[in-house]
Amino acid sequence: MLIEAENICRSYRNGGSRIEAVKDCSFSVREGEFLAITGPSGSGKSTLMSILGLLERQTSGKFRIGGQDTGHMSADIRAGLRNQILGFVFQSYNLLPRLTAQENIELPMTYAGVRAATRRTRAVELLRKVGLEERQAHFPNQLSGGEQQRIAIARALANSPQLILADEPTGALDSEKGAQILDLFQEINKAGRTIVVITHDEDVACRADRILRMKDGCIIEDELVLTPHYQADTAKAASFVRHPELRGTGLQPRRPE
Repeated sequence: MLIEAENICRSYRNGGSRIEAVKDCSFSVREGEFLAITGPSGSGKSTLMSILGLLERQTSGKFRIGGQDTGHMSADIRAGLRNQILGFVFQSYNLLPRLTAQENIELPMTYAGVRAATRRTRAVELLRKVGLEERQAHFPNQLSGGEQQRIAIARALANSPQLILADEPTGALDSEKGAQILDLFQEINKAGRTIVVITHDEDVACRADRILRMKDGCIIEDELVLTPHYQADTAKAASFVRHPELRGTGLQPRRPE
């Protein structure tokens, strides 16, 4: 398993009261899954993503990523792990305005100590992958919202992470551009990358292969959805029907209408 969460809880102090943002969540994510975590505002999904992304620690419970127990990791080790195996995509793109598209993509590789020539080659390759090779010298304010999000996805792929975490990646886009971004995620996932998307939008969630639904900090449903590209890949689809988390739960895979 790439991700293993056991009885994860996250609470905060707010004045004299205690707020439980995530309550006793247990689940796992296999390599190659496309998972959506969905729920209304305040359901705890963004807090859960912060834990998955090693941006904050759980209050209690165990969380392992890539087989490594994160419970007692130092801040430096967590930061190194984030840079090695995680890629992040945010609703607001988070591109640096004074860097070109290519330079934004190169940034994670710079932090990882990758040589300049290799960075440039890899950045151009990723620009080609997201269909924006001709935009490599453009600054973020010269790009549309959809183009900026594609650059953000390319940046997330820069260090060849095992896992992409995306927080409301289509929230700032119109429906057409949002659909294009989801098509890109499905293409990346089909190539073998694990993706976890946080969303409140059911239409976005249904583009994933599995959905965790949250309410009041708890996971209330774990649903398998066989999307069209999984239906075409019968071997992969069969492996997900046999997903160990579904055994004994009564859950059945739902096929799109």
